[in-house]
Amino acid sequence: MAEVSIGQHIRQWLTWTVIIIIGYIVATYIVMGGLYLMAAAFPGEVRITSAVLLGARAITAVLTLVIVIAATYAMKAGRVTLRTLGLDRLPFWKDLALTVAGVVVYVASATLLLSIARMLPFFDVAQPQQLGSTALFGLERFVAFVALVVIIPFVEEVIFRGFMYGKLRESGMPFWPAALAVSVLFGVAHGQLNVGLDVFCMSMVACYLRHITGSIWAGVLLHMVKNAVAFIAVYMLMQGTVG
Repeated sequence: MAEVSIGQHIRQWLTWTVIIIIGYIVATYIVMGGLYLMAAAFPGEVRITSAVLLGARAITAVLTLVIVIAATYAMKAGRVTLRTLGLDRLPFWKDLALTVAGVVVYVASATLLLSIARMLPFFDVAQPQQLGSTALFGLERFVAFVALVVIIPFVEEVIFRGFMYGKLRESGMPFWPAALAVSVLFGVAHGQLNVGLDVFCMSMVACYLRHITGSIWAGVLLHMVKNAVAFIAVYMLMQGTVG
């Protein structure tokens, strides 16, 4: 029975992993394909800046979620409720307090894991992300902030700690395998080893916050804090425009 149960869990994980990956690929082709077609059709009028790319990434995340939920119903793979997504209640003050604790645990665990990874000869902890131009001002900076700090964290939490984690737990998968399955995929999805290890740690903390609260709100806040720090560091401090 144990082997059957493990096999069922693996099939569940593979099913939701494939659905999310396909949903992301389809959404990316639709959004980015449309963006580059517009740029080609209107040269000089449509500029693909960092703010535009971040906005496109936010739209891609939203479209991925829509495709994933639609595919779930199309495959008759069960309902997707607010409870499944961890959105069946509003945020509480407790979520804010847990976010503070979560930030501490996330930073400590990420620091430890990255320190261990430094021992690998092929690992570059300082490998930069390809963000395009970081010189953003005015409306472009506001668009980048909304995309990176508000929309992307919320939607990614709904997809990973909401939908995928919720579905795995509904199938009977225990917490630790479910959290690891979600976090490994989340890390791989970021396409870069140093970033992947960092967000893996954040995802594990966010999964635990979902586990103890039944909601994704503390994880959403944790993700927003992380991205807000990155936004300030990349788009403000590096340009000397804080203050």
